[in-house]
Amino acid sequence: MEEETNTTTITDTGVVSDKGEGAVDEEDRVESLIKNENDNDEEYSDEDDLFVDAHDDIVNDNDDDDDDSSDEFVDCNDMKERSVNDNGDDDAVDEMIEEMNLISTGEQATVTVIKLTDEEIKEKLLESDAMKEEGNNLFKQGEFQKAKDVYSRAIDNCLSITDRKVGPYFNNRAVCWFRLEDWEECVKDCNKAIELNPPYPKAMLRKAQALEKLEELESALEEYKKIIELDPRNGAALEAIMRLPKEIEEKQEKMKEEMFGKLKELGNMCLKPFGLSTNNFQMVQDPNTGSYSINFVQN
Repeated sequence: MEEETNTTTITDTGVVSDKGEGAVDEEDRVESLIKNENDNDEEYSDEDDLFVDAHDDIVNDNDDDDDDSSDEFVDCNDMKERSVNDNGDDDAVDEMIEEMNLISTGEQATVTVIKLTDEEIKEKLLESDAMKEEGNNLFKQGEFQKAKDVYSRAIDNCLSITDRKVGPYFNNRAVCWFRLEDWEECVKDCNKAIELNPPYPKAMLRKAQALEKLEELESALEEYKKIIELDPRNGAALEAIMRLPKEIEEKQEKMKEEMFGKLKELGNMCLKPFGLSTNNFQMVQDPNTGSYSINFVQN
C-alpha cells in the first residue's frame, strides 16, 4: 500500500497558512489572499461465472488467465465511500470523517491518498471469486435473494477495479435479478457486465430476455441480432428473431387502435355541440397503400 501524506492548515478566514498556530497579521493575510487568487487557475489532477441459459441450467465457465488489472485510485472526496466498499472498516471511516470535520473548522488535518498495488488488486479479486462461488451455491439451492446479496458483496469488494474478471459478478447478479423479476435492474447489471468484459453473449442474451419482459420488443430484437453476429447457432436468439417481428407488428397495431380510440373520444367531445359525432365520418383504409381516407355521412 503506497501512501502520500500532505499536511494542510485552514484558518477561519479561508487563508492557508504554514506559520503553525500563531496569528496571521493583516499584511500576511493580504499577501496570502493574493497568492490564493493567482492559484485559482491551477489544475489539479488527482470466467468462472454463473449463467442460466434458455432452460435455466447452471453452467460454470473458466475465466481466461488474464492478469491485466487496473490501479484503483481514491481521492479525498470519495475516501469515505471507498473505505466502506473495499474494507468495511468502520474505524477508518470514523477517522476520515473526523479529518474532514477538522478541515471544515480550519484545524490541521492529514489527508491520506490510497493507491492499490497490483498484488492488492489480485487479492481483492480472489476474495470476490470466493464470494461468487458462495453465491453460485446459493443460486443452485434456489436462494436467489441471498445469492444476489452475496454477488453484491463481491462487486462492492472491487467496486472501482475495471479488470474484465469483474464482469461475471455483474452477470451473475443480473441472473438473480431476472429470477426475482426485477427486469430493470437485470438490464443495468447486464450492461455493466458487457462494458467490463466485451463481448459477453451470455449477458447480452439475459439483457434481451429482460427487455422482452419490459415489453421493449424492438430493443430486444436488436440485442438478439447482435448475439447472432457473435454466435450464429445460438438457439434462443434464433427463435426470438423468428418470433419477435410478428409480435412487434401486433403491438404496433394495438397501439394504433388505442390511439384512434382516444382521438374518437376527443372528436365526439368537439362535435357534440354541433349535433355531430365521429360516426358521421367514416375512415376507409386503402388495402394497397395502407393509408386512410375520410368520408362524411349525414345521419
